[in-house]
Amino acid sequence: GVLPSDVVYGDEAAPVTVYEFASLTCGFCARFHAESHQDFLDGWVETGKARLVFRHFPLDSAALAAAKAVSCLPHGERADAVSKLLGDTRGWAGHPQPAEAVLSRVSGPARQARDVRACFADGATEAQVMEALMTGRRAGVSATPSFIVNGRVYAGFMSADALGRIVAAA
Repeated sequence: GVLPSDVVYGDEAAPVTVYEFASLTCGFCARFHAESHQDFLDGWVETGKARLVFRHFPLDSAALAAAKAVSCLPHGERADAVSKLLGDTRGWAGHPQPAEAVLSRVSGPARQARDVRACFADGATEAQVMEALMTGRRAGVSATPSFIVNGRVYAGFMSADALGRIVAAA
């Protein structure tokens, strides 16, 4: 199923769901998003063969702050925020106040920014992100990125073709 903090790409009716467990501070996760993500979406998700569910697996406090911020955005804006954050990890993760750096990058217009900040401060949002992390741990995820297809964990960076072969086999 889908958790409240997930970022979902594609149709619920797709025959295969790929769960991507990623930390927004992970270099290999950023590499997947830079080199493979769009190709996988084009070849497998947009064609209806698979659905991709990006699930937060924060490895540090900066990644947790980023996951909370993304989870506070409207569903339709989350994918862009994930791409923006993974494309500029150095710009916010090493900031003395990573939460502030993330919020300034993703929170949007003033009215929405107030809502995002209120949501960010709500302990329920952190609990949702931690539940996503725990589903990964229970499934055997120990590194990022990791992909789960039909209950099997595939750890590490993957090309779109390699991930597509796993989907085709499923």
